[in-house]
Amino acid sequence: MSRVAVAHLDNPGGKEVLASVRAAMQAKSAGADVVAFAAVKNDGSNAAEAGKTLAAAKPQAVIMFLAGPPTVELIKTMTADGSAPSFYGLSSVAKALGDKMPSLSVAQVVHYPWGEADSVAHSFRDQCAAAKAVVSYAAFEGWVNAHAMMEGLRRSGANPTRESLHAAMRSMKARVAGLELDYTGNSSTGSRFVELVHVRPNGTYLR
Repeated sequence: MSRVAVAHLDNPGGKEVLASVRAAMQAKSAGADVVAFAAVKNDGSNAAEAGKTLAAAKPQAVIMFLAGPPTVELIKTMTADGSAPSFYGLSSVAKALGDKMPSLSVAQVVHYPWGEADSVAHSFRDQCAAAKAVVSYAAFEGWVNAHAMMEGLRRSGANPTRESLHAAMRSMKARVAGLELDYTGNSSTGSRFVELVHVRPNGTYLR
């Protein structure tokens, strides 16, 4: 794909995403750029207008830094205008769209929780079954976060304090619940794992 458009929230984070996409395209091919971009207000009041702007550029792919109703309005407007690009967005996009799913791929920050060859995912699913909990990306992320916190507490000593927990987390560089975590730098993110998964029309995921 060479014709890429960006729809982003009209805020500093959204502008940073647009700049990152443009920089990535230029790094891949000198002179490359997005074919169109549109800033969507936080209340979504101009989402339809943004959709028309992007549809006119006939993109092959649309990267969306959006969430909730504005996403639905943008996609509905683009498809109504005859545009049929592949859409890429945050994991929250799929829930907002419901049964109006176009060709959509979303970013996830933990491994595929239904992986048959992944022993960590197996352990997670077994615990979900025992607790009668629904297996989902959100639940898996919470489970991984809990393991990271438990590891931090374990490293904090017999009588952990706020300060000792903070120090333990800041010194942590380990593989926890299948993810490589590193909090030793200036970032508090810990993991840089991201993968794209396709969302089927029925809302399930295809890796």
